[in-house]
Amino acid sequence: MKTLIALFIFILYATVSAGDLQNQKTESPVTYNTSRFVLSQQAQQDEQEETQKSMEEKSGIKAALMSAVLPGAGEVYAKSYWKAALFAGLEVAFWTGVVVYTGRADDKDSEMRRYGDTHWSAQKYWSNVYRRANADGKWTGRNLYPDNNEQLDEGEIADNMEALQAAETAIYSHSLPSTKTQQYYEMIYKYLHQFGVGWDDVVDEYGNPYFYDTQGNYKYPTSNVKTYRGMRNLSNDLYGIADKMVMLVMVNHLASIFDAAYTVKKYNRKINYSFRMKPLFNGSGYTNTYGFNFTW
Repeated sequence: MKTLIALFIFILYATVSAGDLQNQKTESPVTYNTSRFVLSQQAQQDEQEETQKSMEEKSGIKAALMSAVLPGAGEVYAKSYWKAALFAGLEVAFWTGVVVYTGRADDKDSEMRRYGDTHWSAQKYWSNVYRRANADGKWTGRNLYPDNNEQLDEGEIADNMEALQAAETAIYSHSLPSTKTQQYYEMIYKYLHQFGVGWDDVVDEYGNPYFYDTQGNYKYPTSNVKTYRGMRNLSNDLYGIADKMVMLVMVNHLASIFDAAYTVKKYNRKINYSFRMKPLFNGSGYTNTYGFNFTW
């Protein structure tokens, strides 16, 4: 009887134990927060989209075209802000130089022209053309009547300008422009053998209004000619600096174009990264893990 009771207890214990074991097999050994993982996956997707926007490849052609229009713009596009500031600053500086030096040159040129109008006389010049043409037998117009200073009346000069210009061509190598162009103001001091008679201090310095008719005397400019020439040279120098500034503007554009294309190429080869997130089983449960993938 005792043997039967013991056998019944053993069978009951085995049955209960087998049931417990089956229950343990059907239950998950670990659990983790499913809703948290869903949120993590959403965060992963958001992060990847943001990363894609910030790390998308740039166009070298687009950057070059932007810098061609405005130096530094291509560098901004390539996210190289200090170089963008450098090229933009140089652009402002060079254009400022163009404006400043062109303005100074214009002012000096205007001063020079006023000085020439004050100290050089077209009336004296055309009167001398008439005198020389008559002396050389090359005057073809009607007889004119200079006053005691051998000066033609301005009205006579205007009425006989065609004949005077023909005589000028016959006896001289250059023709005075009919309007006061840049060439007009260049000629009156460069070719003293022809135009020197028009300066108002020739008699004061050399005692002879026709001093420059003598060959070789063009080497001896009067004081007013020297002053005028200095103004002209300074004006030309200032224009030259302005021209150099324009060249530097072009160089800055070209440099920014090539640099923008290079910077974009370098940018595209920089570290590219992607954000990853996944659950990792650690032996007792699942843990959300995060990381970056780097390539360069």
